Amino acid sequence: MCSQLQARLDEEIKRRFREGLDEIVCNIPPTEKLFIGGDFNGHIGSAVGGYSEEHGGFGFGERNGGDTSLLDFAKAFEMVIANSSFSKREEHLVTFQSSVVAKTQIDYFLLRREDRRLCQDCKVIPGNAEPAETGAIPPAHFWLQIQVPFTIPNTSESSSDLETSRDVQYTLVELVT
Repeated sequence: MCSQLQARLDEEIKRRFREGLDEIVCNIPPTEKLFIGGDFNGHIGSAVGGYSEEHGGFGFGERNGGDTSLLDFAKAFEMVIANSSFSKREEHLVTFQSSVVAKTQIDYFLLRREDRRLCQDCKVIPGNAEPAETGAIPPAHFWLQIQVPFTIPNTSESSSDLETSRDVQYTLVELVT
């Protein structure tokens, strides 16, 4: 998970955050599953606009000021923004709303493009719009439905093989949730 990349932060801090994230992602072998979720404080908008491999076409509102940094990041690392891939009601697209700021979508969940077929659904459940006593805005919660590749054992397998297969499936589900 990424920490909040807040709008009021100095541009130098944002740049260092992005460079650090780039470095971390570069060090993850391509054979590993990679899921990144967080408050990117960017608005990818509802239009794909040249990012058909990264943007699923189901965003909210307009892209902010032409800012494409999250989409460029997704393109550079061959990722897709999972929560832009599924049609959702507005309350599941809007991840931040306050009396000062209009409704926005700033929380995103990314995964490798090659794993897109495993993701059957993705929903971001927003935190409260009002800052907590510490001044921090409560984070959104990500809900991701992943299809775990699992073959049902044939009837010739022993019952211990069947139990082992089920254990593996439950372990994978626990790791994802």
